[in-house]
Amino acid sequence: MRTGSEYLRSLNDGRQVFVDGECVKDVTTHRAFREAVRSIARLYDIAAAPEMRERMTFVSPKTGEPVLRVHARLEAELLEAEASPETLDARMAEAAYRPFDLERGPLLRVVLFPWTAGERVMLLAVHHIVADFASRGWLRLEARAVLLLDVERLRRRAR
Repeated sequence: MRTGSEYLRSLNDGRQVFVDGECVKDVTTHRAFREAVRSIARLYDIAAAPEMRERMTFVSPKTGEPVLRVHARLEAELLEAEASPETLDARMAEAAYRPFDLERGPLLRVVLFPWTAGERVMLLAVHHIVADFASRGWLRLEARAVLLLDVERLRRRAR
């Protein structure tokens, strides 16, 4: 299984990454990426530890072998769903608790439900193999920040 140091070395493969017009020489040490990169490396190290293998992998139905899935990018299932005020709670629970397909993914589900005129409620469901409880909190905060930025941009354009 891949280790954290192998993952870090793999990131220095000649790729070009730019932040605010500046070419990043090393994404593993750049201030914009270093903490996220270190966090992912720690997950590789945890998953590679024999005592953690059962918790960090799943058994492939095809091979019967433990499989660790860490993707370069996270695919998401993006849906718009219908619901009335009377059925919203039930429809959200249905979407939140629908099982994830560990073999094929995606392991992140975003569902938009109608709320009031022009507004929606967003459900964000993430399988625990993708994000632990603390990471889910950060993901929620990041999503909120992005949505608030978009709202502010729209307000500025409307002026």
